[in-house]
Amino acid sequence: DLSYSFAAPVTVASLAPLRGPASGNTLISVEGTGFGHNGTTRCRFRFADRIEESPATVFTEELLSCETPPANASETYTVVTIRRIDVDGQSDGVVYSYRQPLLLEAMDPLSGSDTGGTEVTLTGIGWSRRDVLKCRVGQFVVDAWHVSDGSVVCSMPPGPIGMAVKVALVTDQAESDSMNYTYVTAPSITSVKPARGPTPGRTRVSVTGRF
Repeated sequence: DLSYSFAAPVTVASLAPLRGPASGNTLISVEGTGFGHNGTTRCRFRFADRIEESPATVFTEELLSCETPPANASETYTVVTIRRIDVDGQSDGVVYSYRQPLLLEAMDPLSGSDTGGTEVTLTGIGWSRRDVLKCRVGQFVVDAWHVSDGSVVCSMPPGPIGMAVKVALVTDQAESDSMNYTYVTAPSITSVKPARGPTPGRTRVSVTGRF
């Protein structure tokens, strides 16, 4: 006699984590149903113009894990499905996002007051407005706020005159390359002579201070 058995449908209920580095090799846990057994189940990663697969480690019919493939520089996400080769079953897809490396391309200005408070604009790629970014300034870490796509602003802490520090962008999981920022004398005025003059103007005044 020939027998025929029904297998539970392959479904995906959750995926964790939902985001990881573009270098790949992130171990993701998948919960769902109908995952089968080791050797018969694979994770499929569908990109815009290619498909990659990796073997799944099946713990139960409802839980498995697998590693993500690396992403190209232009790839920001992939659609993950679970495929069983023994019953020709495949789940619906869940989006997994890639975090491209932080790349710092420019910083302006490159120097500022030793008293701190200089607002520096950093531009680059590898982040979006939803990312929580900070600036590492030497040994200090300060908040950064988004001003446009690919641009953030950080307020510099105080530092010794003439000292050069490395400035980099950081997240909770990544750090960019760095650029040098130099502390210079903060301009200040101690006196203006004379302190008053005629309304037509053109009075020559002497200004003393630190410039």
